[in-house]
Amino acid sequence: MKNVIFIFMALLLNSCSNNEKSINGTNVDTVIKVSLKNSQGVDILGNEKYPENTIYADYLINGKIIKDVSNAYISDNPNNVRFINQSGIHTVMIYLNSAASEEYPVTYIHWNATDTDTIKAQYTRSGGSVVLSDSWLLKNGVWKEISQGEITIVK
Repeated sequence: MKNVIFIFMALLLNSCSNNEKSINGTNVDTVIKVSLKNSQGVDILGNEKYPENTIYADYLINGKIIKDVSNAYISDNPNNVRFINQSGIHTVMIYLNSAASEEYPVTYIHWNATDTDTIKAQYTRSGGSVVLSDSWLLKNGVWKEISQGEITIVK
């Protein structure tokens, strides 16, 4: 019986190894969800003043405004936005500027030819991961915090 236990323990200890390769992954979380409403609380995203085909986001990087064509989501979400219509509620996912060169990357959301909002973000970076930790909307000259990646903007 002692030998069986010894053999079992030897096999068990031999199966453990420090030579296992760690699995590295990439986690990119750079999105906020935006609802656009009027002062009465009515959804106005996609109406005649804010049609979906005019809405896009571009980024301030190294002092220049650019449309980041290197964005991993660009093929499925041109203009750095993705529209969602669930149960008649319209929202837009905005893919924020996540440039590592910027302490607080800035994204400009263009709702139409004359109406633009500004978002700044802060990220936690580790290995291949970029995770949104804080974001703010510039409204009337004041930065307002965006709670848990979702915001309703009143126009």
